[in-house]
Amino acid sequence: MRKASIKIMVMYTILIILAMWSTLIAFWGSFYHAADRSNRLSIAVFDFDTPSSLGASTGLATDVPTLGQYIVQACLANANGSTTDGHTRGTLGFWEADASKHPDMASIENAIVQEEFWAAVVIPRQTTSNLLQARQNGDTAWQPQDTVLYVYNQARNENAAGSYIVPIGQAVLTRATAAWAARSAGRYLSTIAGNQTAIQALVAAPQTISPGVSFRLNNLRSFAVAPTATAATLVGGIFTIVFAFLLTMAFSAVRGIIGPFLTLKQYIAMRLVIPTICYVFVSLSIAMLNLPYKVPFDAHFSYGTGFFVWWMACLCAVTCGLALEFWMTILGPRFTAFAMLFIIIYQVSTVSLPHELQISFFHYGIGVPLNRTANILRTLIFDTKSELGLGFGVLLAWWALSAFITLPLITWVYRRKELKAHRKEQEGASSPAA
Repeated sequence: MRKASIKIMVMYTILIILAMWSTLIAFWGSFYHAADRSNRLSIAVFDFDTPSSLGASTGLATDVPTLGQYIVQACLANANGSTTDGHTRGTLGFWEADASKHPDMASIENAIVQEEFWAAVVIPRQTTSNLLQARQNGDTAWQPQDTVLYVYNQARNENAAGSYIVPIGQAVLTRATAAWAARSAGRYLSTIAGNQTAIQALVAAPQTISPGVSFRLNNLRSFAVAPTATAATLVGGIFTIVFAFLLTMAFSAVRGIIGPFLTLKQYIAMRLVIPTICYVFVSLSIAMLNLPYKVPFDAHFSYGTGFFVWWMACLCAVTCGLALEFWMTILGPRFTAFAMLFIIIYQVSTVSLPHELQISFFHYGIGVPLNRTANILRTLIFDTKSELGLGFGVLLAWWALSAFITLPLITWVYRRKELKAHRKEQEGASSPAA
């Protein structure tokens, strides 16, 4: 007994270690060197501050570019691996966009929400000439932070926004605007030396010379609107699989009781219908967990419609638990938990970061249920790009694969073995009586 107990514990310890290294290595790997891939995050730079908008009386020398030109240079320098002063920093995928394709802010904002690019740097029209005129006229209404706009969508992926898009973009724009403002101010002060009228204008509006220019962040979809979304998009998905596993374990005992008395068709139907009925109530309960915490389901649809769509997404995700029924048939109750571990970790690994920040191996995430349900929820509560068709298509495809192919097939194979073994037992029990 002692040797048998030790043997079992040693075997399970080895299995756990093997499972650990074959699953968690993927989760760790999904974050590995993500910072080195930050330049894959596409950031469009729109320069509407064209030189042709400058008048002859701007006081800007030919050796001082417009603010728009300087910002473009700074952003492209960062994309190439450095800032304007040569210091190596984190990089983003800045590129100079064709302003004619998105001629106004509404078009640019829509392009960001529709995920054409992750963010945009926008230098409004005639910014440089307006600044110089504000200096000359002593314009007290001048707002330096409106000279450059940095527009992004946090709800698309809060980790990418918080760790790369915002901090790196802020660093680039802070250095670039400060450097240009110093050059521009120095040049302007040199041109008005001894001009008391111009100096009095600067005294009236000092913000036109210091800082002169700055930038403003514009977060189109704030994740702070629903901070509990993290629980629903990531951890909630994990719990969904765990609850499906618990149902699978319970149903395994039920099958053992009534299975021998059913035909093959009845047995397959039972394995599909009974779990699905349970999934309806479990998925509704999962969806309703969001209600006490006032998760706003009304961003894309009405509140009632949004909640119903989320319930259907939860139902589709839970019915993917039929895959655990498949593994239960092969591995049995003792080892199905290892299959669940694989299913959870390899799906979670694709959710935390966008695929741009991961190696190509993790691009399979577009086709896994947990990734799709997370995107569906983001659309419902943040009004991000709608990929509801793709999301439900993937979820239903996984359900159909289990319901019509893998589960019936493996049930048929193992059912034949079970019936054959059952007949042998009956023959063995009846032979002594004969």
